[in-house]
This record gives sequence, C-alpha cells and structure tokens, in this order.
Amino acid sequence: MSSSKKNIKSSLIGMNLNELTSIITNFNEQKYRAVQLFNWIYKRKVQSFMEMENLPKQLKINISDNYTLNPLKILKVTGAKSAKTRKFLLECQDGEKIETVLMKEQKRITICLSSQVGCALGCKFCATGTMGIIRSLTVGEIVAQYLLVLNESEKPITNAVFMGMGEPFLNYDNVIKAADLLNNLDGINLGARHIIISTAGIIPQIRQFAMDKQRYKLAISLNGTTQEQRLKMMPIAKKYPIDELLDSLKYYYDETKSLVTFEYVLISDINDS
Repeated sequence: MSSSKKNIKSSLIGMNLNELTSIITNFNEQKYRAVQLFNWIYKRKVQSFMEMENLPKQLKINISDNYTLNPLKILKVTGAKSAKTRKFLLECQDGEKIETVLMKEQKRITICLSSQVGCALGCKFCATGTMGIIRSLTVGEIVAQYLLVLNESEKPITNAVFMGMGEPFLNYDNVIKAADLLNNLDGINLGARHIIISTAGIIPQIRQFAMDKQRYKLAISLNGTTQEQRLKMMPIAKKYPIDELLDSLKYYYDETKSLVTFEYVLISDINDS
C-alpha cells in the first residue's frame, strides 16, 4: 500500500449535514457554517477548501489540517470525452484501486459506481470476482466517485447504478448512506428513481431494503431461470437458492409496490437455452 493509516484523514465528502455540523461546532463555529460547507461540497461541487469563499480563512485552515475533501484521485481515464463509455481508474487513500464507468446513451448519462474493493462472490462472468474481497468502500469513497467523474463529464450525470466492483448489499449501510447523499435535494439532487442498486441476491438485505421502504430501484443479477443454472455461474446461489430469492422479491414487491429489474448475462451452453 502506498499510504500508512496514520496519514489517512477522514473525508468530508461522504458526511451528511449532521456530521458536518458536529465538525463545525467542534471548531467553535456557528452551525450555519455547516450548511455553507454542505453546499460547497455537494451543490457547488468544489475541488478544494480554498474555493469555499464564504468560509473564514482560519476555519478552512482548521478543516484542511484535520480532514481531506476528496478521498480519491484519478489515476487513469480510458476513452475520450466524446466516447460512449469511459473508464476511470481511481486510487483510495490507502493505495487500493477501484474502477468507475461513465456511459452515454442518447440523453442519458449513467455512472456505474463501485461499492467494494474486490468482491467475495466469485461470479464466473465477472473479472472482479477473481480478486476476492479486500474491503468495503466508505460512504465518502462511493460519493467521491460521482463527484470526480462528474467533473470530467461534458454533460450532467442523469443516472447512477451500483453495479461496479463489489456486492452493494454486502456494504448495505454505506451504500444506502451514499445513495441518500446523491439524492439529497439540497445537494447533488439526483432523483431516487434514477438510482439503481444491484445485488447478486443477498436475501437478508433485500428484505431489509423492503422494510426500510427505500425509494431507490432494485436490480437483481439473476443470470439463470433455474437453481442449476445459477449455481454454475454464481456460487452465492448455494447460500441463497433461487426459490428463496424469488420469495424475497415477492416480499419486496408486497412491501413497496415497486418493480424489480432483472439482469441477465447470456453464456453459451449454460443459460442461453
């Protein structure tokens, strides 16, 4: 790893208004400064503390001495700005690397967000599965993907999908907190129905998602209509069989009245008949 833990500062990106207020009051500043800080981060989307013009100089110094604004940096971009698909290789503060993808389709600009470094599920059709799981991403590392890539995009991002590296529902709390920040009306303000969270079928979290009455769209990486087909491609199907998965999706629909999107990767002689 390229950084030691003692050099890693907490990121302001990823903090909600209550958390920013706690920081501001610890510096003996008025609470309204937290609202200003929130606006600079999520509405104005600035890249540095020095751009926060209405914050006192000493406050900016105090914050920058103790916190970082963005926990990620761009290492490599594949694809020109005019390309339909662009891949961003990003580095975390601890040296771990993740990928984020920006996709253009007519009027829709979609960002594909990673939720973990690596993945524990080992799906046969996914390169990330060969890495194994290293760790889950923080809320800040998830939201920072959006803000960094937005700064590199010619047009506003209209949709966000949690379909990048990792299994979002194995990082449930941080993914939901990140989605809430993307959706916040006073900040990024991405519509809830423009945010899709995909899962390979983690049943307890599907039920939790339903009980929480989440407004974000749910997508299921199905890839097979039988238990046998799913087992050949997705080891997680052994723990969460397809019949139990479908039961959880029925529960989700009954609780939310929201439709589920099914994702299906065709693989010759396995699930294409």
